[in-house]
Parts: sequence; structure tokens; C-alpha cells
Amino acid sequence: MKGVERILIKIAIIQGCLFLLVQVFFHHFDLFPGIKEIMFYEGVNNQNHAEIIEAIQLP
Repeated sequence: MKGVERILIKIAIIQGCLFLLVQVFFHHFDLFPGIKEIMFYEGVNNQNHAEIIEAIQLP
């Protein structure tokens, strides 16, 4: 059982490292410019938290 746990931990660590590496690679080289257009269209880039806070503060 310990052998299986060691293998799963190693796989999880390798997967996390590869995930971070791929994310840095994509953002650094701007491989998918269409994603930025989609994010802008969906409003992900806007950091408008004021409307949400105002709605929460109103009775």
C-alpha cells in the first residue's frame, strides 16, 4: 500500500509541476490570443467589485 501511495504522490507532484510550467509557457509566449479576446468579451478582465459590494450593503 505504501508503494501505491508513493507512486500517487509522485504523479501528483509531477502533474502540478507540469501544470505550472505549461501555464507559464502559455502566458509568456501568448500562444492563444483568442483566449484574451474571449476573456475580454466575457468581462473576466474587469475588476468591478464595487457593484457587488453596493448590492450587499443595501438593506
